[in-house]
Amino acid sequence: MKNKLWFIGEHAPLSSYTLNTQADSHSDFIPTLWASRALAFFHQNAIMAGLVNQDYKQEIQNLGDTVNVQIFNNLVANTKLPDTPVTKQTAQGKKVPVTLSYHKEATFLVEDVLGAQAKLDIVDGYMRKAAIALANDVDSVLTAQYANVGTSMTVGTGATAMTEALILSGRRKLNMMEVPYEDRHIVVPDFEDMLKVDRFTANDKLGSSVAIRTGQIGMIHGFRVYEDPRIWNLVGSGGAVHNLMFHRDGILFVTRPLPLPPADSGTKGIYMEMDGVGFRLLYSYDNDYLATKITVDVLYGVKVVHHPTDQTIYKAPLIDIQTNN
Repeated sequence: MKNKLWFIGEHAPLSSYTLNTQADSHSDFIPTLWASRALAFFHQNAIMAGLVNQDYKQEIQNLGDTVNVQIFNNLVANTKLPDTPVTKQTAQGKKVPVTLSYHKEATFLVEDVLGAQAKLDIVDGYMRKAAIALANDVDSVLTAQYANVGTSMTVGTGATAMTEALILSGRRKLNMMEVPYEDRHIVVPDFEDMLKVDRFTANDKLGSSVAIRTGQIGMIHGFRVYEDPRIWNLVGSGGAVHNLMFHRDGILFVTRPLPLPPADSGTKGIYMEMDGVGFRLLYSYDNDYLATKITVDVLYGVKVVHHPTDQTIYKAPLIDIQTNN
């Protein structure tokens, strides 16, 4: 059965979900409730995942499969002369192959499913922890993509602090590539790193008319600035912090639904999508622990697109701003 589900719950905004289900013999368990909460909490806690180009399609895949994601060419404005045809352009560009290299899960037991479902706060307690675990993993992989940009797209060193000059240097590289002005982002590990940077405007100075996304701490020179502490996990032996400056189209984050379990396996499942990210939820009764076992998992792949070594497209709009810690 395939249908649309609109779910409103405490702490979660109104969102649209695409849902696929199997026949369910666990009549007391409401899988859509648990899965929708997991996705809501994932989006509240994943910073990088919400800033990059997300791609989700209802195509069943497995770990290690490769999917092709459509990207689009830049278009140019052509002069139209009288009595001449328009200049036709090809908007659809190459398809970028992305390997689904990551299958991550969070599994736990719930002894009193009915009691939990009667109080949304209890469901939230379980699903918040599962979603945060998956968000930490996804964002850690995304922030590590600095390693795929090359030295020509690096500014600063591990011996320098974050400065306006570094930001302007990275900005110039993006401008020379004619990267669009919308969806430009800077991600740093900590708000404090930006406080001494000239012309940085913190959120409390932006005014009430400016929309603030999760994790956003301010703006500078047309870039929205975000805090993502997962960057700390990437500090190497040399001590360099790899802050990221990028356009949304510089990184692809691809999720695909995993197969549902066989109908006679004793395990049931659904998969659900919200805002470009898809999760699978599996549930079964564990006779050893007399509890319902719940697994939330995600199959995904990440790729830097428009990589500097592929000059047939153009350089990746992704800058590694190296600073000290």
